[in-house]
Amino acid sequence: MLGFRRHFQGNPGHLLIKTVAEPVEGSRSQRRYLVIYDGVPGGTGTLVELWNKDGAGLHAVLSRAVEALRACSCANLSGRDGCYRCIYAYQSRFDLPRISRSRALAMLRDVLREWPKMKEVATLSDTSLDDRLESELERRFVGKLAE
Repeated sequence: MLGFRRHFQGNPGHLLIKTVAEPVEGSRSQRRYLVIYDGVPGGTGTLVELWNKDGAGLHAVLSRAVEALRACSCANLSGRDGCYRCIYAYQSRFDLPRISRSRALAMLRDVLREWPKMKEVATLSDTSLDDRLESELERRFVGKLAE
């Protein structure tokens, strides 16, 4: 969200991010994704704009987030690994012990380093954006109940 705020010079509250985990067939591991979607019915066109030219807009968003995290004044304060100017958000105040500016910076740098290997997928239509299920185990349980 930091990158979106920097890119759009304000709070793009209509853009929502959902984490999704998908089991890898024949393995106990999972693939993890961030799904970015427009919360406005019918969309605003923002995501199309970000994805034009092979994702150059999204790359710029991620790059701006890296710049903001790297340049934040909290990086120079002993014992601080984030603040409300960079990585913290009031809606995440209960998760602050698990939020880390340095980990976010490392993860974003990894994503940008691997950017050339990115590949397009046909659809995410099978991806649920339903917030009610907390884990893969709960999702399986609900599926078995439905059966």
